[in-house]
Amino acid sequence: MVISKKHKYCFIEYPRSASYAIRKELLEFYDGENWLEKHSRYKDFAQSLPDDFKDYFVFCSIRNPMRDIISIYNINKTNASGRATPEFWTNRKWYIRMHELRRAEFFKKEGDKSFPTFFLSLFRLPYIKPRIIVEFATVKFDYIIRVENLQKDFAEVLQKLGLERKQPVRSYNVSTKGKVDLNDYYPNRIRKRAVWILGPMMNLMGYEFPEEWKVKRIPVLSKLYFKMMEPMCHIYWDYLNHSK
Repeated sequence: MVISKKHKYCFIEYPRSASYAIRKELLEFYDGENWLEKHSRYKDFAQSLPDDFKDYFVFCSIRNPMRDIISIYNINKTNASGRATPEFWTNRKWYIRMHELRRAEFFKKEGDKSFPTFFLSLFRLPYIKPRIIVEFATVKFDYIIRVENLQKDFAEVLQKLGLERKQPVRSYNVSTKGKVDLNDYYPNRIRKRAVWILGPMMNLMGYEFPEEWKVKRIPVLSKLYFKMMEPMCHIYWDYLNHSK
């Protein structure tokens, strides 16, 4: 995470949400400093500054789950980071390795490697981001930047902090080149599955499906599964994920 003791802010970093780009701006232009680890929890920040943390302006950045899956797909397809191979994940913790191995192995097999096939093959239960589920329930964010409105939202954060914007946020580690048309990635044949998989997480994060999809409701069983998994997310993020 990035904090500024001078300006009293704390930026919580979530993966695949332009957090690296925002981090670079904060460190270079807005008196930010690296604090704890990159993806440290809000509770770690609070424990590290017990006398001051309540006075800090806390913000984060998030990405539409539909676009997040596209990013996962392109990261694995291009392997630009070198992480999208079965060998890379061999010695990682099992609960991280499990999903990453399946994604990496998908692109090593012969056959159709299109996004719809990737999505239908690897995403069958409602999509869950444990950290966001936990921290959205327990942290009072002062602002949430949406990657889809990155420049506007970041400028508004600076305004709320009383800081003058130095420049637009620069792009780094872009996994998906060019403008993304969600309808191209999610054709008609997978949209029903997409609503089942992504609906609950999108609701939690304040996103909606494209208007032309005419989604009237999220399936009850999808919402029920998501609700049942919430306690497990707290256990995973608070204990298992950070166990030594």
